[in-house]
Amino acid sequence: MSSIFTPVERKKFPQTLKVTTSIQEWCGHTFTQLNFKENRYQVFLRSYFMDEADQQYSIGPAQLEDDIWTLIRINPLSLATGDIELIPGSQFSRLKHINQEVQKATAFLADNEDLYTYTINYKDISRILVVRFKKTFPYEIMEWEETSAQDKGADQSILTTRAVRTHVMLVDYWNKKSGKDSGYRKKLGLK
Repeated sequence: MSSIFTPVERKKFPQTLKVTTSIQEWCGHTFTQLNFKENRYQVFLRSYFMDEADQQYSIGPAQLEDDIWTLIRINPLSLATGDIELIPGSQFSRLKHINQEVQKATAFLADNEDLYTYTINYKDISRILVVRFKKTFPYEIMEWEETSAQDKGADQSILTTRAVRTHVMLVDYWNKKSGKDSGYRKKLGLK
């Protein structure tokens, strides 16, 4: 789970102010927090992995990949294009067990009928992220796809993860937590 604190007033506050990400696995969990201070991101990492345990360092300045999801919803035409510097997403970094560092990437925004497609191609970490979203406000994200190299000893395979939005429901979800509310799962296409 990630929380991304992106200011709406981008001219006054051009950087995302804070990101927190927690990941729960079968054997433990990790927590990462990035705070924007003094034109850099202060990174705090806590992990159950002994080699990663308690870390604190700073990176940047550069745009956060975590920021892209909120920028799409606020003003997708403000997305950076061309050769850019980007800090990979906090979830990706934790699942790959890499420190978040500024990476070189190429990004472009394509206009396809009723959707925009935003593509980020990282140059040094063998990863491509593609996000497709509606061209009109509120710029709903319809699908995303991530392709990256998976290290397996001497072999390297390619893994693609794809998510497609199938259902939408606007309800007071915080009140839907009892057994009688389980029907909402079916309405969302979940079994």
